[in-house]
Amino acid sequence: MDDTDRAHRATRDEPARAGTGNLMSISAFARRVGLAPSALRFYDDCGVLSPAAVDPVTGYRSYSPQQHDRAVLLRRLRTAGLPLTGATAVLDGPRDEALRVLERHARTARAEADAARSALDGVLADLRGERPARARVDGAELAAALTRVAPAAATGAVRDRFPVLGRVLLELDGDELHVVATDRYRLAVRTLRADGHEGGPARIAVAAEETARLARWALLRPRVRVADGPRAPDGGPVLRCTADGPGAAGGPDPAITPVTVDAPGAADAPGAAAEDPSADDTLLLAAHPETYPDHRLVLEGLPPARHRLITDREALRTAVSRAPAPFVTLRTDGQRLTIRHGDAGQERDQPALSTGPPLRIAFDPRVLGAALDAGVGPDVLLEIASAADPVVVRSADQGSFTTLVMPVHGSAAPSPAP
Repeated sequence: MDDTDRAHRATRDEPARAGTGNLMSISAFARRVGLAPSALRFYDDCGVLSPAAVDPVTGYRSYSPQQHDRAVLLRRLRTAGLPLTGATAVLDGPRDEALRVLERHARTARAEADAARSALDGVLADLRGERPARARVDGAELAAALTRVAPAAATGAVRDRFPVLGRVLLELDGDELHVVATDRYRLAVRTLRADGHEGGPARIAVAAEETARLARWALLRPRVRVADGPRAPDGGPVLRCTADGPGAAGGPDPAITPVTVDAPGAADAPGAAAEDPSADDTLLLAAHPETYPDHRLVLEGLPPARHRLITDREALRTAVSRAPAPFVTLRTDGQRLTIRHGDAGQERDQPALSTGPPLRIAFDPRVLGAALDAGVGPDVLLEIASAADPVVVRSADQGSFTTLVMPVHGSAAPSPAP
């Protein structure tokens, strides 16, 4: 019979049966079984390991040699991370229950150890620069994100002044792929869940006009692998998209014959090559040298919302798009939303749910309309801090797509976000 069997057969009345043995002080017994005296006092208080005798005058605890096996098994169980309730079940419960408790804990401990080892290996690899970033996303979701976000990229004079704002950012960060675009008046962010992720972050800015080609390519692939590839000619990171599923190149690191999108100095590949499922299933997206604005700083810097407005997205989009004036005003108080065109123009009411004090806020109808066009779901949620701060526009029940829209003041021209 081994120590575990002997200790498991021991019962809580063992101290009474062991009273005739040579008793040891708590310090001596602690040294013998490898437990601290404070741990023995704790186990006594919990009723898991009571002393064989307690001096009624001094309160000193004494232990019997027959308690050795139980104390050692208790120490081993606790060293293995078993909760006290589980340890009690092993010590005092039926043998079958003890086996179930130990087997369940062993599975949990192995899983936690594997997860910790994987996380540590990943951190070490990142610090040593040994592991590229990579993850998988749904091809159709990537296509939808690109399609909805790209209209927020800058055009015209704003793009001429700030060329990087004419691009769409793809940022792989852990188990999320962020697709971002902004023209200073509007910020659109779509976050996709990624699986099989590893490595550090990677980011790239793709010309907005190329996103339609990339979206058509992604739409034909059930899964798309996104990875940090070789360096671009300017030394920046390259984000590589490779398809999973039928027609995809085999192996975890297939040979790449890339269709290059927006690589500095590189000629564009024919559009058909990007859309043909039988073509090579890799896109190589080269980084732009300019720094793209950090959408996290913008979102985290927003003041708390004082107003929350939920209404029918399509109805609001239709009302806004028909506005002939340079601005459209939203006014709400309770369960009704009033949309007015200009200072004294046509008004239209529609049902809404709103919280916070009465609200009046104005927008450029083109900017707000584009944000509503890019939304998803039947209802839209507007989170408003004030009539002068950026307004968060998102689906009422799908938080993965977020747009920021700058309000305007009366008939004045829009003031760009900083």
